[in-house]
Amino acid sequence: MSECGERVLDGKRLLLTHFNGGNRRAILTFDFLRKDREGFGEISLSNSLRRWGWDQISLRSARNDWFINGETEAIEDALATACARFETVAAIGFSMGGYGALRFAKSAGASRLIDISPQVSIHPRLVPWDKRYHRNAAEFEPRLGALGSRAASHIEGMIVFDPFVPFDRCHARRISDLHPRLRPVVLPFGGHPASGVLRAAGRAGLLMEMLARDGGPGLHDLRNTYRTIRRGEPTYLISLARHALHRHTRVADWALSRLEEMDTDGGSNPLDAGQESS
Repeated sequence: MSECGERVLDGKRLLLTHFNGGNRRAILTFDFLRKDREGFGEISLSNSLRRWGWDQISLRSARNDWFINGETEAIEDALATACARFETVAAIGFSMGGYGALRFAKSAGASRLIDISPQVSIHPRLVPWDKRYHRNAAEFEPRLGALGSRAASHIEGMIVFDPFVPFDRCHARRISDLHPRLRPVVLPFGGHPASGVLRAAGRAGLLMEMLARDGGPGLHDLRNTYRTIRRGEPTYLISLARHALHRHTRVADWALSRLEEMDTDGGSNPLDAGQESS
């Protein structure tokens, strides 16, 4: 697989790159929201995909615009052409990238995906209840960004979200209505995106492995891994303690005790780190 990649569409706002390994399968990956974005970010090139027999096609955006701009329709056409040669196309995305995976899955002919904490829309008129991304929606044209007519209702896979993030839970419900074969999978207190605990434990790659590796880990393995690592991850324990503080004081006390047990080296306190990152 070429480290440089072939630029399928080289736009001012959107950049589509194909890392060609000569495979008959391709996985689409998508840019995510970056608070410090200055143009196109670095490509997250997965060497594992090459070992598992997949090409990678990456869509990046110069802005945090959820891929909705004057080049969106050109990307649809470019994806349809680039993916026509593959026997199987899959997709994976996180938050803004999760929306992108849903928005372009039909154009690419994707048959399965894993979506982590995606949005059904960011337009204030369509999701007035979620104001987190309204500032990014200045150019988000509702017709061009609508998932309804573009929903790949046949697509299989998972929507992964933290049920204790109310906005993400609402988005997941609406997306499930459009994609009935996508299975809702909850990772409690994983945050946004819901892969936060996995990432903190160095296991975020498990989601890609579930999508791409033949005979690899499945949903049972994801749940078991999550149960195993969450007891030792401050990200999980801090979120659990905050949610349980008023209604389930024993649970909150347990989580805080675990955090204190972990702070044994005289270094930074996990509680302080968690508050700084919130």
